[in-house]
Amino acid sequence: MAEPSTRGFKLPQPNKATRKGLLLAIVVAVVIAIVVVLLKYNWTSSTPTNQVSDPSIVIGTFITLYGLFIGAFGVLVGFVVQKKRGTDFLEVLRVAAIALLAGASILDLLRVLDSTNDLFTAATSGLSYRALADTVRDFKIYFFVNMAVAAFSIVVACLLPSSPE
Repeated sequence: MAEPSTRGFKLPQPNKATRKGLLLAIVVAVVIAIVVVLLKYNWTSSTPTNQVSDPSIVIGTFITLYGLFIGAFGVLVGFVVQKKRGTDFLEVLRVAAIALLAGASILDLLRVLDSTNDLFTAATSGLSYRALADTVRDFKIYFFVNMAVAAFSIVVACLLPSSPE
């Protein structure tokens, strides 16, 4: 049996609005990354280094909340994708929202991995108050990143025209 020819197949090229949307998402992600790095690495704690009796409940709650964000982002992507394409400006925002939701989902998966490592450490050798304070501070930072991505995506979903059913 003859193999189908792929000579005439070309990948579709993204249009100008799609490229601008992806560029906007990259710029926003880089700015957020810089802010996160500045918030994380310029922080010092005067918290004592005593061991916490059982921080697993707190860390388990963080893991659960990251999972909820991942699920919520999946739903938001569905809303944004189903919306009709609007003007070029709205299409840029639509693509940026989809890219930021995908990036935030990946970030949350990495946060689950990091929190799971913290949970392992807490279960096997315990955590100090300082390490727990650091974990809580990390959660607060990434919580606000998640909320910003969610708010941006909801605004974009509201601005885009509805698809005819």
